[in-house]
Amino acid sequence: MSEKAVDILTKLTKEILGAINFDPLLSKWEVENNDLPRTFFSDRLSAHPDCPFNKQAIDRMCKLYRSQFGIYKMKEPISEELSVRYANDVLNLLEELTQLDLHELKNIDADDSDNKNKRTYIFSCLRFVLLSLEDKEYFVNSDKLRNELLEVLDNYHKSIGTEGALTESQVRNFLVEAKGNCVRCGTRVIRSTEYDIAELYDFLFLDGVNNIQRDNTVLLCKNCYALLKDGVSTEEKNLLKAKKKQLAFDSRFREEIDDIQIEEEIEDIIRSLIGAKGDNLIPLDYEPKEVSEKIGDDFLLMEDVKGHVVKYFNYISQLLKDIGAEKNHKDIFIADEIKKLYLSISDQPGSKQDKYNVMVEWLKNKSASQSRKACEIVISYYIQDCEVFEKQ
Repeated sequence: MSEKAVDILTKLTKEILGAINFDPLLSKWEVENNDLPRTFFSDRLSAHPDCPFNKQAIDRMCKLYRSQFGIYKMKEPISEELSVRYANDVLNLLEELTQLDLHELKNIDADDSDNKNKRTYIFSCLRFVLLSLEDKEYFVNSDKLRNELLEVLDNYHKSIGTEGALTESQVRNFLVEAKGNCVRCGTRVIRSTEYDIAELYDFLFLDGVNNIQRDNTVLLCKNCYALLKDGVSTEEKNLLKAKKKQLAFDSRFREEIDDIQIEEEIEDIIRSLIGAKGDNLIPLDYEPKEVSEKIGDDFLLMEDVKGHVVKYFNYISQLLKDIGAEKNHKDIFIADEIKKLYLSISDQPGSKQDKYNVMVEWLKNKSASQSRKACEIVISYYIQDCEVFEKQ
């Protein structure tokens, strides 16, 4: 939009602040460090009708609006009602000039506790517009100015909860869900530096900022956010939604199984598996039917589990038998815990491979084991031993 600088100055003084005339007998405007004569801007309008905004005029206009917005505390502060009205009038002017949607900065009423915070960002937008008018006859809605205003909005969003819609609790939940990694590329978004913790992330709302549902809100690193913030292709959106679905699936599993405690004896089994020697292993001499009947058409998972069962089933059975004899049938309690683990996630959506992976990860974390393979073997044993998965 091409509007004369002189018209913008007139709107900011006569129309918004009601300075219908600049009578020198009227009181001065109180601003930081000194008073501002009401004649100053009328003098600029008269002496420089083409380019009224020089450095001094911009500086004084900024000081004037900082005080009228209540950002600068005057000796006798302007009323909150007037600050709200002035801020919204300026916001309307800024939207008209820049063609940007700035409605989220609108001051609701005099009782809105976030008003002053919003006015700080309205003032920042006004300042960038005024700087773009320095020694100019017309306002130019440039890409540089647009980017500066969008950055102001980004900063406002972060000040009230990332992207303007999330509370601190929601931000924390999304960070936990994504395990502190960018959903798109896997980069760590929280890093420890020598002096501080760096939070290097933003949130992308796939279907608009007004929708903060879990499947719409995506944690991204700064680089991925910069690539996607101006638009997401359908293919990219579907990929991100699929990743979010998997994260939600994993998160529900973690919530379900978090309270299940592992029997300490299972740790002994895992340690025994890690140190097992070939001559201790007596393979099964029959096809593990339970595995085939339970896993069905998931061929890759079935082959992995059958391989573990054939090689280790007898070995683990003997270990459990020894534990049961020594510790008052503790082997039964171990089987119950594994069964409880499975039942806690059996009704959750997802494939058998997904559930198998969750159980293996749970066992690995609970036992503090460094061997995923040993944990896979234990879960495979209980698939064959009827504690995990139902027959199809």
